[in-house]
Amino acid sequence: MSNVLVKLPGFGLPVDFTPLRALSFDEGDRSGENEAKHQGFSGELFPNALDNEESNQLKLTTLREIAMMRFMNEVTDKQEWDRKVFDDTIVAKWKSETLSASDPTNQQDPQQAQATDNALSEDRFDYCIKELRYKSKLFKDTGLVVAYDGNVVKSDNIVSEELRLALKSAAAPLEQIPSVHRDWHPGSDEMVLDLVHPSLFPVVYGKTRILKGSITNLDNCVELCGEGEILSVPPPLKPIKPLSGHRPARPEPYSRNFQWLPCQVAFTERDEVKITSYINNLHPASNKPLYESIERILEKAIVMWNHTLDPLKDGRSRAPARIPFYGPQYGNPEDVPLEVRPARDPEEDDFWYDQRLLEMTLIIPDVGEFSEPKQTKLLDLRDEFGERGLQVIVKLANIHLTPDKPHYGGGSWHVEGQLNEHICATALYYYDSCNITESRLAFRQQSYDATIDMDYPQDARAWLQQIIGSHNDEATVQNVGDIVTKEGRLITFPNVFQHLVAPFKLHDPTKPGHRKILALFLVDPHIQIISSAHVPCQRRDWWAEELGRSRELLGRLPREIIQQVMGDVEDFPISLEEAKKLRLELMEERKAHTLVQDRKFHESTFSLLIESMTPPGQTVGGSRMFFNDGGNSPFVPSLSRPAETSRKHHRSIIAASSTRFKFTLCEGIKGSTLPTLNFTNHLNQPPLSHAQIMSLSLFNNPLFRLAEDPFSRANSLWAQPRSLFDDPFFNPSGVMPYSRSLFDSPFYQPSNILRPSLDIRDQGKEYVVEAHLPGVKKENLDVHVGDAGRSVTIEGKTYRKYSGGAPAEEAAAGAEGKQSESTVSKREGGAKGADTEEDTECNYFSRTVWLPRPVDERAVSAKLAEGVLTLKIQKAQNKESVKINIE
Repeated sequence: MSNVLVKLPGFGLPVDFTPLRALSFDEGDRSGENEAKHQGFSGELFPNALDNEESNQLKLTTLREIAMMRFMNEVTDKQEWDRKVFDDTIVAKWKSETLSASDPTNQQDPQQAQATDNALSEDRFDYCIKELRYKSKLFKDTGLVVAYDGNVVKSDNIVSEELRLALKSAAAPLEQIPSVHRDWHPGSDEMVLDLVHPSLFPVVYGKTRILKGSITNLDNCVELCGEGEILSVPPPLKPIKPLSGHRPARPEPYSRNFQWLPCQVAFTERDEVKITSYINNLHPASNKPLYESIERILEKAIVMWNHTLDPLKDGRSRAPARIPFYGPQYGNPEDVPLEVRPARDPEEDDFWYDQRLLEMTLIIPDVGEFSEPKQTKLLDLRDEFGERGLQVIVKLANIHLTPDKPHYGGGSWHVEGQLNEHICATALYYYDSCNITESRLAFRQQSYDATIDMDYPQDARAWLQQIIGSHNDEATVQNVGDIVTKEGRLITFPNVFQHLVAPFKLHDPTKPGHRKILALFLVDPHIQIISSAHVPCQRRDWWAEELGRSRELLGRLPREIIQQVMGDVEDFPISLEEAKKLRLELMEERKAHTLVQDRKFHESTFSLLIESMTPPGQTVGGSRMFFNDGGNSPFVPSLSRPAETSRKHHRSIIAASSTRFKFTLCEGIKGSTLPTLNFTNHLNQPPLSHAQIMSLSLFNNPLFRLAEDPFSRANSLWAQPRSLFDDPFFNPSGVMPYSRSLFDSPFYQPSNILRPSLDIRDQGKEYVVEAHLPGVKKENLDVHVGDAGRSVTIEGKTYRKYSGGAPAEEAAAGAEGKQSESTVSKREGGAKGADTEEDTECNYFSRTVWLPRPVDERAVSAKLAEGVLTLKIQKAQNKESVKINIE
């Protein structure tokens, strides 16, 4: 033991403390920076998908580039791939097979034929071979392959066969116990066997004891059981200071109840690592061989983590794009051959038909020449954090299948841990597999919406699906690919990805089978959290065993002392029975957290600037805004890049994308008058789409969306700007110091406005509108047709419960349109005031769709099922249409 006065998040520091925390709005507040320096914390944390920050998003990747990465991943699964990529005969065979599969003429299914357009071409194949030859250098030196940018890294030989067998042998005693004592993971139907799991005996705020001025080691961690002070329950998290007129922002996803407990890992002078504090739930005295095996595998994982985290060391992925994409490019519609031109709808005007022709000329971006990436100094965790060491959370689990239970259904999309653990990277080692089919680990990323900086023709949106694989208003989430999880493979990946274990089953259904995994979770080394060095053993069974060894000494004590010792164990150490109850609480909390995180992972959506038309004099949204520019300038929509504003040219144009506004300047028309322009521009609502604001053009599609809160029009400065320059967003003295990423943060999204995703299709005689309304009940929903059949409005409300300032997620019930209930878990023995208060928030939404043609308001059907509202609206019969002859 050494005398160390330590402060850690949740112990002397706020549970949500991070080094050099930037989200402090109090002038002169340098407490975070001072504490970081005092505790030896340094640098910016690695990106983490749990943060919901824009900097954690990866680059937007084209479908063609994703296909290239998947192809290279498959090639690097081949035996001796590093030799074969230099064999021209083998490469020629691969090329023939690949291009044949990519030929649309070989596809009988039209959808498959269209999909092959993003498969490998001859140029992309050649590019991949050149990149694979470059990657073979790293493979020959280290045995590593970077499978996907971000970086997801795999290796089949960095862990030797000798070490694999040693780990298997060392873990066997944990399995060879009476069946009654086996710890089957709750809810796994006795298929997942936990050998070492961090959810058992974790840090429990209000119960765990922590040493204040000393630390434990492998020799005294059980001996010190019961020493230290009770770790207090963290106070309710202080929300980030809100902007004027907003409800306090939600706190970040930290737990006030639990934290997984990492062990301390030190670097030695012989380029090895040493675990210096106990692995939670793995007794250091009786499992020494297993500790040694884990240490050796940790050494290999650290080498791979260097490559995994290297692109993220500056706070954002730096992987260059193989196929750069800066916006869609089109050819000449007149060059479309007559025989392939689509049939023209009798009621389709020239604009829309020309639009369809233009989209047929889309030029999908492609690769250039391969060039080796510029060499930079690789991240070295040993070099950068060698003095402090690392913190690692360890898990050992087996999946067992039997003829009675032959199928494993797979996992769910998730990001590891909560922010309490600050997990920045994961290593998964598959050390034993028997009689199971191939299984894969899939990855998906939240991509940065680069479309907000792109130029494209008005109302063009098909390009997004053709190039990126997404539709407008869909989440900026991209499925990257997967990796086979075969025996002997070590995989590392950063915590910016969601990942999912794919299903698998018995290969021979008449025999049992299994898969055994060692999981290592790296705590972000820029910060230190409460570890097993600070928390002595919490297990009553370990303590009782240690006490048994000292029975001879105990027998010499007076009876009163013995009774006092035994009487003090009612609450601590923690019994296995109580630990399992606490584990269920932790699992329920993390299940809810996973739902919230997944929703936020999908919260960033593509918002293309779709222009629309509002008839002259039409009020959009029922609120009024006047633009005073000192002249009589018409509003002329444009998708050009911003230009400099000049009052003398009588220019005015606004286009909105996400939370950012663009100004495009147009020459004023002499003698024109400025009509009263009406549209909602509430900055305490979801960001206005381009379609909402650009609905003033007479030359554009009259489809647009509108989200409006009818109850917050005059409650604050933000509710109703009198003019554009009264709006604080445009006021240099207002909120300009705040960055765009701040406004994009989900913690600054409007508190009581929902923005339902919506899709509209023209089905000939009717329009079909689908609105995604998870959690909305039928009785809280209103749909009406107005404006002489030219508009459809969907509006309503839903409810969300908040616990201690954070939302109690309702997504689990939302898919069925049911309102969920959140519960407050009250734990006795904790600090007073630890119970959580709940508030219910009412969320309103309203979205209006302007239709290209009038509809029959009496011929509308509406159905709400599984959170999706489907409207089928028949078009009105237009009997008064008269053709005008042009002289």
